[in-house]
Amino acid sequence: MASTPIYGLRYQELSDTPDGAALGRDLAEDVEAQLVRVDNVLAQLTPVTQVGTYTPTVTGGGTATFSTRTGLWVRFHPRLVWFSVYFVVDSAGSGSTAVGFTLPTAPTRVVRQTFPGHAESPGAELSAVTFTGGSGNVVDRILYVRPGGPTEIANMTGADLASGRIITITGTYVEA
Repeated sequence: MASTPIYGLRYQELSDTPDGAALGRDLAEDVEAQLVRVDNVLAQLTPVTQVGTYTPTVTGGGTATFSTRTGLWVRFHPRLVWFSVYFVVDSAGSGSTAVGFTLPTAPTRVVRQTFPGHAESPGAELSAVTFTGGSGNVVDRILYVRPGGPTEIANMTGADLASGRIITITGTYVEA
């Protein structure tokens, strides 16, 4: 009995003694073995495993309060998470501590991970950063181009959280 070159499915050649029952059994066994192999390969491909919302905690804002603090997230691989956060400052913040926020899960700290964002009122391009020396599920600081004067990249602090300011940050990170 011969077999196909790629999947090894057995078949009768013209010179073989006809045996329909054995041919049917052998072909069914071969097809089942290949389907098991395909199932095992597909099991290694991880589908979206979690989709949800969360309420991020803002750190370093001093007296700031928020009318909106919301986040979306999707785990689309065993260790890759996409997220988007949206904050609206209700009452102004205070202090000189760097502003950060929580992610839905802890990022790896092997390398710095950065995420782009935008602030309105006044407008600014942002970059959120996790540090290799940081811990937990916290984005350690938000950086922005300080308005007025020479171009300067600065930590966003509680004092920068003016009433009405809208902040959005979106990115993908590797989990710890």
